[in-house]
Amino acid sequence: MSDSTPAGLRYAPYLVAASVGWVTFGYAAVPSLIVARFDADLVSVGLLMSAILFAYGVVQIPAGRFLDGSGTTRPLLAGTVVHALFAVALDLVPTFEAVLALRFVWGLVGGFLVVAGATHVARLYSGGTATRMQGLYGGALTLGGAAAFVAVPAVTARTGWFGVHALGTVLAVPAVVALTSSVRGPSSGRLAPRPVTNGDSAVPLRTLFREPSVALAAICYVTILSSYITLSTFVTAYFEDIGILASLNATVLALAGVARAGGGIGAERWEVDDARAIAVAATGGAVGFLGLTVAGHPVLVATLPMATMVAVSAPFGAVYNVAADADAGEGGALGVVLAVGNLAALVFPAVTGAVREVTGGYGAAFLLLAAANGAAVGAALALRRV
Repeated sequence: MSDSTPAGLRYAPYLVAASVGWVTFGYAAVPSLIVARFDADLVSVGLLMSAILFAYGVVQIPAGRFLDGSGTTRPLLAGTVVHALFAVALDLVPTFEAVLALRFVWGLVGGFLVVAGATHVARLYSGGTATRMQGLYGGALTLGGAAAFVAVPAVTARTGWFGVHALGTVLAVPAVVALTSSVRGPSSGRLAPRPVTNGDSAVPLRTLFREPSVALAAICYVTILSSYITLSTFVTAYFEDIGILASLNATVLALAGVARAGGGIGAERWEVDDARAIAVAATGGAVGFLGLTVAGHPVLVATLPMATMVAVSAPFGAVYNVAADADAGEGGALGVVLAVGNLAALVFPAVTGAVREVTGGYGAAFLLLAAANGAAVGAALALRRV
């Protein structure tokens, strides 16, 4: 990154990520309000997240391939404006069906922005600094969700409904201002796609999937994102089962955000390469999930879920940086890794939930997650040989 790169270009992606995180998670802070307002059941409320994850999976590969032939400043600006408009519209539509449909449409925009922001960061930074900044980027996404969990109940107590999604635009406004001031400047040209090894920015899709670092990064991302999504779903019910009834959603998201940021910062500070950082974190995740199958002491029961959440969240920046460093181009590679991870996150919680229903407990599901983290360790070790 050049020292003359405007601050707006450096900080805008993090504001956009936090805004996207708010819109993604804000509805989950008030499920009872959704049930009452739209006469929906809790299963239907769960579809509001599924709609977004599916939209992410649909859009992120073509978004990445588009960005391989484009700069990132203008797409980020245009996407953020559209995102803000849809966020406001989500609080104005009158029926649950309309909210669900619009969540999917918004998810196409949000998924594009997640890829565009990560690609933007990848073009600004390199090496250990890139791992740190990608970790902070992932942290901004979940911290935006945590902020929504804290604020949305208080806001809707006054407004009735408006603000569940729309209040997330408060974070988008300064990003729009910063990007607008930069879009005509000479600095935006430095964020053009980097040349790929074959000299052609339009890398065939099959080449992206065959790229070893992309495939291995995708395995790691599937594991950490599926573990994160599943564990965040389990934690509240898990603590309720053992008699701890406090609302933990904001805490879980905040902890994941801090762990994502801290993992990237730690990797840079201690000069740990990305593959090793992923392997260490995934080993911690596997040990944590195995421990959850046998934990009996109250201290372990209370602390292991949170410790495991930290472990599965920490390598976020490292995985993004591995993908962005692929020979096939940072946008397309990131799009493949993110899309595969989000589609897996859509399916994996249902699988672990079904396992719980069949077995009557969490043990088998935790074993499955431990095995997935073991696979991520193997993929990370293979990355060191790529």
